[in-house]
Amino acid sequence: MILLPLPFVVALFLAVFAVRYARIARERGDDAFAFVALMTLFAFQSILVGARWGYGATALQPVMATTASILPPAAFLAFRGLTGERRGRVSRTGRMRSGRYWFPVCC
Repeated sequence: MILLPLPFVVALFLAVFAVRYARIARERGDDAFAFVALMTLFAFQSILVGARWGYGATALQPVMATTASILPPAAFLAFRGLTGERRGRVSRTGRMRSGRYWFPVCC
């Protein structure tokens, strides 16, 4: 019997979602590259998980660890890009030029 791990189905859904969102964003004139890249990265991670646990491909573990460490900052940047905030420089006090706190700086 053919084995189709559930993460492969999730990856297909994420790929379709990324393509549809890219088309909609292009029609509206939005810059959604970071969010589409995040959805693609999620789909890739899902394929890796499905191959690892569905077919026992243990050679993919270093790649899985690398992509897992990339996901949190990529998610932060993608959702920050959807809010419409522009990039600002962070001073030594942890304040951005726009006046909002971005992250605490201890030194």
